[in-house]
Amino acid sequence: MTKKTERRTSARCIANCQCWIEQESVTLFGTVTNLSPHGLFLQTLPIIETGTEIDIRLSLQDVGDLLAKGRVAWKSNSHSPSHDNNRSIGVPGLGIEFSQINQGKELLPEYISKRSVAPPPPEKKL
Repeated sequence: MTKKTERRTSARCIANCQCWIEQESVTLFGTVTNLSPHGLFLQTLPIIETGTEIDIRLSLQDVGDLLAKGRVAWKSNSHSPSHDNNRSIGVPGLGIEFSQINQGKELLPEYISKRSVAPPPPEKKL
């Protein structure tokens, strides 16, 4: 088995935010469970196709709202998890990439810094 290479280029954090996405006549609501300056994972029904352009409204709890445009980069279905270990999470949802942040871009660094996923400290050798 080969080890997958991490493709993320920025810090991400564990989140618990409400989010609405819209695409033409479809509006989905869900919970963001993973967030970075470049995108998010939205736990919701994965009924919007990969590559679809969407409008995003993300409530960053105590810091404010973010309004953005984005694209569905990937989907996860609990009945058929992705073969990519980074996406094999066993919950249905959408991996969304931001293409343009229209409002609240300055809120992301504050929100993420409060909730960053930090690696464990290195072991000390005696």
